[in-house]
Amino acid sequence: MRYAFLITFTLLAQLTFGKVNSSKENSTTEKQALGFTFGPPENKTFIDSTFNFTKLIFHTSTCYGNCPVMHLEISEDRTVKFSGNYFKDENFYEIDSARSGNFTGQLPEEIYNELIELIIQSNLPTENNTSENILCCDGAVKTIILYQNGVRKYYKAMVEAKPMKELISYLYTFPEKLELTAADENFRFEK
Repeated sequence: MRYAFLITFTLLAQLTFGKVNSSKENSTTEKQALGFTFGPPENKTFIDSTFNFTKLIFHTSTCYGNCPVMHLEISEDRTVKFSGNYFKDENFYEIDSARSGNFTGQLPEEIYNELIELIIQSNLPTENNTSENILCCDGAVKTIILYQNGVRKYYKAMVEAKPMKELISYLYTFPEKLELTAADENFRFEK
C-alpha cells in the first residue's frame, strides 16, 4: 500500500511539475521550490497546545543480565520519585548499593520540556497496547502509565514499538541526568 502511494505520488508529481530530479543536490531545492518537504522539520520543537501533562510512571523489570529494576514517577510540578535496584557489572546477582535505593528530586525545566516533547513525539497518548506484546524471554519489561488531558494511558512491552524507543531510552537515563537526594521513605508506585 505504501509503495503504491509513493508510485502514484511520483507519477502525479512528474505529470504536474515535470520530471522529478533524483539527485540529492537538486532534490532539496526542487522540493522547496514546489512548496513541499518530507520528514520532520529539522531543529524544530513539536508543540501540541492540547497536551496537558499530569503524571508519568515508568517501571522496568529484571532480565537474565544486569538490567536495572526502576520505578520512576514524574509529576506536573516536575517533582521526581525514583526507586531503583542496579546490579554490579561483574556479578548480576549482587546489588550495587551506591546506585540503588529511593530518591527524590526536581526536574530542571529543560529536561522536563525534552520529556514532554518525547512523549508527544512517541504517540504514547494514542499508542495501542495490544495483547500481542511479547512479555517473555530475556529482556526487561517496560511499563509507562501516563496521565494526560484527564485520561490514563497504559503501555507495557518487552520489545517496544519503534516510536516508543527514544522515550524509553530517555527515561532509562533519568537517574544519571538528575541531582537526586536519598530518601528514607519507601514509595508506592502505581502499577
